[in-house]
Amino acid sequence: MASPAPKSPELSEKSKKYDRQLSFFLDVDSIGKSRAQVATQLLLEMNADCQGDFVDENPHTLMTNDPNFFQAFSLVVTTNLPETTLIELSKTLWNLNIPLLACRSYGFIGSIRLQISEHTVIESHPDNTNPDLRLDKPWPSLLEYIESIDLDSLEVKDHMHIPYLIILYKYLKLWQSEHNTTELPKNYKEKQSLRELIRSGIRKDENGIPLSEENFEEAIKAVNFALLPTTVPSSVANILNDNCCVNLTSKVSRSSQQRL
Repeated sequence: MASPAPKSPELSEKSKKYDRQLSFFLDVDSIGKSRAQVATQLLLEMNADCQGDFVDENPHTLMTNDPNFFQAFSLVVTTNLPETTLIELSKTLWNLNIPLLACRSYGFIGSIRLQISEHTVIESHPDNTNPDLRLDKPWPSLLEYIESIDLDSLEVKDHMHIPYLIILYKYLKLWQSEHNTTELPKNYKEKQSLRELIRSGIRKDENGIPLSEENFEEAIKAVNFALLPTTVPSSVANILNDNCCVNLTSKVSRSSQQRL
C-alpha cells in the first residue's frame, strides 16, 4: 500500500549496477531508476488484482516534512532501515497505533521484528469444549423451526433424516412435561430416563424390530454434553470486561477494534 506524495528527485536513491548484481529480480533496464519505482513494478507483477504506487522519498524526510503521511496505512513494513530512522519511525507509528514490521537481511540470515500495541490471539481449537446449542433458551427462529416439524406424521425416510438437535429438544420438552419441571436433567438417573424416552421414539418394522435410525442414536449420545445451561463463557466475559471495551477512545488499537 502506498499514498501519493510530492516527489523529490534529488532525494531519490537510484538502482545502481551493484544492485542488479545483488538481486536477480533486477535487470539492465532497472539501472538509473529509483528503487521504489522498480520494487513497485515487480511487486505488482505478482498479482494482477493488486494496485500500488511509490513515493520516492527518504523515510526520515517524510516524517520531517509530512508527519501525517503514515496515517494512511494500516501496516508499515521496513527493510534495512538505519537504526536512527527506524527508532524515529517506530515512535511515530506507536503513537498512531499502526503496526510496524521491521525486516533486516544479511545474505542468507535475516530477522523480522513486529511492533504492535496489542495483538489478539484466539485459540481456535480449544480442548474439551461443549457445543453451544442453547436448548434451554432457544432463539425464536430456531424454536419456530422445531415446532414446525411433527415427528409422528413423517414418513420413515424423512423420520430418519431429522437432525438430532430437533429430536433432542422435542423429547426434552416431553421429559420436562412428564416430570413437571422446566429444569434440564442433571444426574445420571434423570439423563438415563431421557435417553430411554428418546429411544422409545425410534420407529419399528412390521416385526416390531427397531429400525436403524442414526439420528436418534446421535440424540441419545448428545444427552451427556448437549443439555447444559446457557451461560456466557468466562473467555467472552473477560473480553467484554476488558478496559478497551469499557473505555472506548480514539486511542484504542486497530487490533482491539477488530476484536470488538
